[in-house]
Amino acid sequence: MLEVNKFKFYTLFFVLLISACATPVAPTGGEPDRSGPALVSTQPENNTVNYRERVIRFTFADYVDRNSFRQALSIEPNISVPFEVSWRRKTATISLLEPLPNNTTVIFNLGTDLRDTRGNRLRSPISLGLSTGPEIDMGEASIRLKPLRPGISIDNVRILLYREPFDFTKPALYVAEPDTAGIANFSYLANGSYAAIAVHDVNRNRTWDPPREYGQPASQRSFELESERLDMGTIYYARMDTVSTVLEGIGLLSTNRLRLRFSRPITYHSETEISIINIDDADTLRAGLLFVDPSDENVALFHSTTQLDELSLYTVNLHGFRDRNGRRKINSLEPFFGSSEPDTTFIRFKKHLTQEGVRGTEPIKIMYTGVLTGTDILDSLQVFRNRTRDDGSVRVETSYNLIKIFPENRWLDADSYDIRTWDPAQQRHVEVTARIIRDTELGEIQINVTDSLFTGIPLFLEVYNSSGESVLKKDFEDNYLIENLAPGNYHLVVFQNKTNSAQWNPGSISPFEPASPVFVNSRVPVRSRMTSEVDIDFRPLTSD
Repeated sequence: MLEVNKFKFYTLFFVLLISACATPVAPTGGEPDRSGPALVSTQPENNTVNYRERVIRFTFADYVDRNSFRQALSIEPNISVPFEVSWRRKTATISLLEPLPNNTTVIFNLGTDLRDTRGNRLRSPISLGLSTGPEIDMGEASIRLKPLRPGISIDNVRILLYREPFDFTKPALYVAEPDTAGIANFSYLANGSYAAIAVHDVNRNRTWDPPREYGQPASQRSFELESERLDMGTIYYARMDTVSTVLEGIGLLSTNRLRLRFSRPITYHSETEISIINIDDADTLRAGLLFVDPSDENVALFHSTTQLDELSLYTVNLHGFRDRNGRRKINSLEPFFGSSEPDTTFIRFKKHLTQEGVRGTEPIKIMYTGVLTGTDILDSLQVFRNRTRDDGSVRVETSYNLIKIFPENRWLDADSYDIRTWDPAQQRHVEVTARIIRDTELGEIQINVTDSLFTGIPLFLEVYNSSGESVLKKDFEDNYLIENLAPGNYHLVVFQNKTNSAQWNPGSISPFEPASPVFVNSRVPVRSRMTSEVDIDFRPLTSD
């Protein structure tokens, strides 16, 4: 009997072991997969002719978010054939409810809205082309879409392509979305005349809907596709996102600390403040921005200089407060009560804000998680010049949660500065090295107008640094030297300032008006003690 029990035990153990080995387990460790959906095969194959069936299949390497598949799928040209989508594991089946038109090239496109179940987007659009006749159109066209200046988003912008005769009040025959390089590609086109427009297609209905939807024309009224490849140039997209950022909620963490949630990310600026109005007595209180939540950039924490009483009603005034793209926030919420929770925030060292360097009389800025008033952090601050402690060579100020360290006169190029600032959370000093940008490290950009049609004509110059901040805006003619630039890459925009408005004219779709000539270069390098030469020629519309 004992032997029988042993046999049963070992048999059960062996079955369990085999079952465990057969169960797929996700590998542990390493970087998460962010590659996005990968296409394995299609049915029919690409470039199939004489296709009479009503079933199209896409098979992927990984599981795909099925809702995103429907959103990403488009059939071109716009033939309005109804269809249904069904799934079997990693394969999507498109069942057409009506036959495709005879002797027509049809494209099944999957845009970058397609995601896998991990949320990773498709990197480049997928196109499956087939023909219901003996021949398939093989013409291709492309157009580049690039932001005119930093802060302009080209998300949700689609290129609508029309074939002659052009009617922009109707849905476009073909639609493409720019890839990560800003290039929108069209394939399987027949020879003929085409017109392209860039549209912020809010409705996703393949139609430009003015004035609700912003649109810009291509550089020409129309383009002729006569061979297999057509380059339609570049559209420098100029639409600034003017949608007001909404203050969605206010939470009081204490009598002094507020947590504000916005509808979109905002950018930290040490000078940012909001006004809090006490409805009972109309007093206006100030609250400074402490920091933006690194895990959720829609959330920012503020500190009120005055305690907000739990029995009083308050409202927030956001006048002059801007988000990441410079939009003003003018909205507010219903009044809210204060708090009885005392502010017991434990202050921690958070960040050295000026680690890229300072020069002249610019202050070194050190951020903490809470207001520094009444703490021993300043008493523990130590400044070393050339490795010797020299607290007298600087002037120290505080602003809410910032320590600002100014030079006695100006930072000396030949000296090195090291800061030891106290972190109460770790009960130790944190070493902060101040990088002094020396005058010998600065570079220049020489602007030369080489286009003979624009010599002697007033032009407007815009310069932005790698952070998207405006460095210079200036009228000039023929030549201009931009001096004292820190090393890095710069974004340049040059255009004719006809109306003295300092605004570039992006053109008009209907009636057609071409965009004013513009020169854009988003990667102008500046190196220490060197002058970068930039020649301005408006004739090619692909100068970037």
